[in-house]
Amino acid sequence: MATELVDRVIIVEVPALAGSLAPNLHRSANGTVTLSWLEPTDHGHRLRFSVWQDAGWSAPRTVSEGSDWFVNWADRPAVVATTSTLWSAHWLVGRPAGSYAYDLYHAVSQDSGNTWSEPKSPHNDNTDSEHGFASHYEAANGAGLVWLDGRESAGHGAHADTVSGMTLRGATVALNGQVRDEQLIDGLVCDCCPTDAIVTADGPVTVYRNRTEAEVRDIYYSRQIDGVWQAGKAVADDGWVIDGCPVNGPAIASTGQTVAVAWFTGAGGQPRVRYAQTNNLANGFGAARDVLSGNTSGRVGLVLLDDGTAIVSALQTNAKGQASLVLQPLDATGALLSRINVSNDVPALSVPQLAVAGDELLVVWGDRRSTPQSVFARRISLTMSDPGSAATSAR
Repeated sequence: MATELVDRVIIVEVPALAGSLAPNLHRSANGTVTLSWLEPTDHGHRLRFSVWQDAGWSAPRTVSEGSDWFVNWADRPAVVATTSTLWSAHWLVGRPAGSYAYDLYHAVSQDSGNTWSEPKSPHNDNTDSEHGFASHYEAANGAGLVWLDGRESAGHGAHADTVSGMTLRGATVALNGQVRDEQLIDGLVCDCCPTDAIVTADGPVTVYRNRTEAEVRDIYYSRQIDGVWQAGKAVADDGWVIDGCPVNGPAIASTGQTVAVAWFTGAGGQPRVRYAQTNNLANGFGAARDVLSGNTSGRVGLVLLDDGTAIVSALQTNAKGQASLVLQPLDATGALLSRINVSNDVPALSVPQLAVAGDELLVVWGDRRSTPQSVFARRISLTMSDPGSAATSAR
């Protein structure tokens, strides 16, 4: 048997006010699905979240709010149920220097998001530089965090005199909110491509866009072994040489021993969304394959189902710059199943999100062009079918 997507895309109401942005969707290992977003207030913004319950979103709750937050569409805060009771949240606070100088703040909850610890920053460099694009994962006795850290590019540290110096760092936040075990994961990475992280059967893994001094910006992964992040390795050697950041990060998913990664590349002048997987992280990833090409702008999402089916989301664009959100399923052998069209009107500057909730796939994206709604959600049924049968394009 194989999983297919049923041909009905069902609209789901989201309890976010008009003008909200930066939605972030997350499914924990125990199946809890949280949706977070930034919501405007009279004097700034607040980080709100809702939980998927009974085929709908719960009443929203607020983690924190402020008048000096750094807010944009790409660097998205998050609320993550790392376990059934231990939850983790982060957001971004601007520094007086302005522009892209901002700090990452983090809090934990020990009662499933009802109350939160005093916010703290996982970094203590105090530089007027970028700190963001964070990803969460479950850690021993706390919450794990990885993020892009620009302290080197601000003229501090070993890479101050080289290309950019954007780094990837990680830390653990204890139950009391104290930060420990801060580590450098990679000393030179792409400036503003979102990261992703997950706990696999072999421990935590993070994926990110690396950067060499020759401006090759391919997707790398790093494993955490015995509490120490290992040197990053390429998921695939695309060889994409690009002088600026494409703001196009990878997505990672796992089930059992299988770990999969999806990402965007423009190597060779050919825009493509690629996919690779492995059953043994120690040996790296298998051969990558293209799942979308030509008119795609990436901004990928990924889920991996128990039967080995993978579902990759990405944006497709036309000559007028309009974007459609599509889902590309692959069966356990890597064969492409029929593509699903979720929406023909998605902003190019958005990062759609995927999560599995029971026997349904949830899809979320933000669109501040719309009023009175600006965060959108859809659900699509997952069903079992005979191998070889294909999903039908959704209306």
